[in-house]
Amino acid sequence: MNSDTLMPFATITGGIALDGRISVPLLRSLFDTHSPGHDGAVLIENDRLTRFAAHLPLSKDLAQTAHVGTRHSAALGLTELCDALCLVVSEERGTITIARNGRLLQLDSPQELPVAIHSFLSDKFPAQERSHLGLHLVRENWLAKALSICLAIGLWYLFVPGSKIVEVSYKVPVTVENLPANLQLEAIDPPVISATFSAPRRTFYLIDRKKIRVSANTALAELGRRTFALSERDLRYPKELTLQEFTPHSFKISVKAAPEAVQSNQG
Repeated sequence: MNSDTLMPFATITGGIALDGRISVPLLRSLFDTHSPGHDGAVLIENDRLTRFAAHLPLSKDLAQTAHVGTRHSAALGLTELCDALCLVVSEERGTITIARNGRLLQLDSPQELPVAIHSFLSDKFPAQERSHLGLHLVRENWLAKALSICLAIGLWYLFVPGSKIVEVSYKVPVTVENLPANLQLEAIDPPVISATFSAPRRTFYLIDRKKIRVSANTALAELGRRTFALSERDLRYPKELTLQEFTPHSFKISVKAAPEAVQSNQG
C-alpha cells in the first residue's frame, strides 16, 4: 500500500482496542464463533495487533456485491478508499478473489495469486524504483513483513484446503457417572473408545479436544450389572463436529465395596 494514499483510520470503526503481541492463539480466536472478535477485522501496525473485531467500510457497489458476502464487500470497500490490494478467500467455495482499484476479480486457480501480487507490486514500484527499494523494503519492519506473510499463508491454508470435509478419529477416555455410593470403581474395560468425526479441516485446528468425552450412566451397577452399552447420547463433543462412528459400543467395569460400606456392614 502506498504510504501517500493510506486509508484514513477514521473509515475503520468499532472493534476492541488491543495493544497485543501477534500470536497464533489470538489469531485463531477470530474463527471461534464464541469469540468477541469473530468475523471482525484485525489491525496490525508494525509488530503489534492494535485492534480486533473492527468494522471495515463496506462497498455500496451493488452490481459487484449482489452475489457475494460481507467479506468481499469489505475488501471492495477498502480498495475504493485506498490503493491497497485485497485478497479474499470464500469460506463456502474456497475460491480466491482479488479486489483492486474498486474492482473484484475471482481467480481461476491459486496459481494465479502470485501473478496478481507481482503485477500489483510492479505497478506500485516500477523497475527503476525497485532496484533502490528492494533491500530497503526487506530491511524495514522485516519482522512485521515476515509475520504478515506467515499470516497470509496460514489463512489461505485455513480457508482453501481447510474447507475440505475430512474425517478424524480420536481416542476418547470413558468416564462413568451415577456410580452407587456403596461401590468404588476399580477399572474400566476398555478405558477408551475410538470415535470418528467429520468436519471442515479447519474445524479440527480450532476445537478443544478436551471437550470430546464419553460419560456413561452406571447407576444399575447397584443391581449387579457390570456391562453397559454406549450410544451416541453418551458422547459429548463440539457441535461443529459430526459423529460418523465409534467403537466399541459397550464397556465393562470392575468395582468393589466402598470402605464406608464395608465398615457399615461390619458394624
